[in-house]
Amino acid sequence: QTLIELLPLFRPSNPNQLPVLDELTAISPWILDALLGHAKTRKAQYRFTNDPENLKSALSAYELAIAYQNRIKLRFADDLSKFQFNSYYNTTCESALQIAFELYRMFQTPEYAARAFSLSEQTKAVVLAEGLYKKQLKQVVGVPKELLEAERTAEVKIANFEMQLSETEDQEQLILIKDSLFAARREKEALEYRVKTNFPAYADALYSWQATTKLEDVQNDLPEDAALITYFLGDHSFCTFLIASDTFWMQEKPLPEEFITVLADFHHSISDWQYANDSSAVSGNVFLKNSHVLYQWLLQEPLAFTPAKRLFIVPDGRLGSMPFELLLTQAYQGSWIDRDVPFLLKERTVSYRFSARKNAQFNKNEGAYGWGGFGLEGDDATLSALNQPAGYTGLRNLGPLPFADDEVLAVHNLLGGAFWLNQEATRENFVQNAEKFGILHLATHGVVDEQNALRTRLLFHQSSTGADPFVYAADLYNLQLTAGLSVLSACGSGTGSWQKGEGVMSLARAFAFAGCPSIVMSLWNISDQSTSDLMVDFYKHLKAGVEKDEALRLAKLEYLKRVSPEYAKPIYWAAFVPIGEMDALPSAYFPVTRPWWWYGGLIGLSVFVLWVLYRCLKPSGTP
Repeated sequence: QTLIELLPLFRPSNPNQLPVLDELTAISPWILDALLGHAKTRKAQYRFTNDPENLKSALSAYELAIAYQNRIKLRFADDLSKFQFNSYYNTTCESALQIAFELYRMFQTPEYAARAFSLSEQTKAVVLAEGLYKKQLKQVVGVPKELLEAERTAEVKIANFEMQLSETEDQEQLILIKDSLFAARREKEALEYRVKTNFPAYADALYSWQATTKLEDVQNDLPEDAALITYFLGDHSFCTFLIASDTFWMQEKPLPEEFITVLADFHHSISDWQYANDSSAVSGNVFLKNSHVLYQWLLQEPLAFTPAKRLFIVPDGRLGSMPFELLLTQAYQGSWIDRDVPFLLKERTVSYRFSARKNAQFNKNEGAYGWGGFGLEGDDATLSALNQPAGYTGLRNLGPLPFADDEVLAVHNLLGGAFWLNQEATRENFVQNAEKFGILHLATHGVVDEQNALRTRLLFHQSSTGADPFVYAADLYNLQLTAGLSVLSACGSGTGSWQKGEGVMSLARAFAFAGCPSIVMSLWNISDQSTSDLMVDFYKHLKAGVEKDEALRLAKLEYLKRVSPEYAKPIYWAAFVPIGEMDALPSAYFPVTRPWWWYGGLIGLSVFVLWVLYRCLKPSGTP
């Protein structure tokens, strides 16, 4: 009755009939409650009758409710509202996913397997995908630059006011900030309304956008030598999906009781510097034991179905902080600093994705191929902004970084391009130049803010007394990067607070939202010197035309071959992982660089050729 009253196009022929998506023309919480109520009622009926038709109807109602929830989210002007809505949204997705698995076990038909996969993917970085889609769509329909710039200005205001809310406890000041934030949000809503009104093609395409991911589209996009593995972590079970160009496999299993403990112990052993160094024997044993257990839980069964050399991993929940390439493919009784530790890294190439879907990408500036690097060793005035307690020196979240500027210079000598070091590596220079390059490289301090993801930041040189030396995630969200790759050579650039339904709210995600399709990020505090060595090898392979994921894998294997055993602990080299698109960069990204004597020889040869021509062509008798 609710649906009939609120949906003028919906005229059912029987009480169990559901509307189709095009009939959901109104936006109302009552409609959503009616759809979810239908799903829960039909699910309850199945428990009493064992009639699978009731279960099928429940699944259809849940899927329709999810599509309707996506339409509701599209009307929210700011991401914060969408994130708050995600908790409600994810609960619906999980309920639907359980029914899809139950129907698959019942009938063993590909239809329910594909629907289960699609439901799982609708909990992966949907807000990120929608934001990228909106940006690209505005470019396609021809929204003028001045209107886009006005939207960008409003978004900057919103981000700044949201950060200020967490920085003050003064009640009068809080009232002023909240009022300003309200006004900035209304300004952004007005601009969005203006775009929809003046460009109806944008409005039509926007509301026809779906968060669903078709299995066949994923299979068609995968390289022949790659397989994608995506996870869904529920409260009591977890789902695994394996997809290759000619393979689809899925499984639902109970979540082991000790899963959280094992994962936490594994992460502690590879990311806590004091534990890894001061209690090396203990942490090494913890690592060797838990890394193989996790391999058995997460990868052993799906990998039995594919010989793929390259693995694209879409993690979920706590798995987002785990480097899968460190898992051990078999039990190992030696030490974690041995040369023959059976890391998955030695058998397969591993990279990560925010979701299985292929996100919309911007129209790239075809001239933006060069490399741009920023390196900061750090003076006392700039480092004081970190306000960090004393700790291990040589980490890129504490103290000076003597190898950061050397790293940038070494990569510049390899690739050419532009760079800004130390006093020149300022926030202002980054903001003014970041949108000009095909590859961005940042070697500096990273600071993760677990309470406010917008305040997660990178440290740059303090340009003047009292100036803010940080580039915040909020700044990055408002950039339009043309880079095909960003290398975030800083601590914790892939970590942050976890947002249900969206993933880790990290600096890497901010770079992705700014338009960069490929990012190298770190999962914990990194060593200054070993990072510098690793990065130079990574770029050598990248320049040789190797795919990004394989280039990083080869750099890690070369590092392990040459370092002393103490520096073979995973904490020194395994933090960096690639996320996003992993294709090799076009050769245009790497201009040919030649030594000085090559150019000197070329000039000398040119002078000689001109002299010979002159001697041959001059009139006879001319001195």
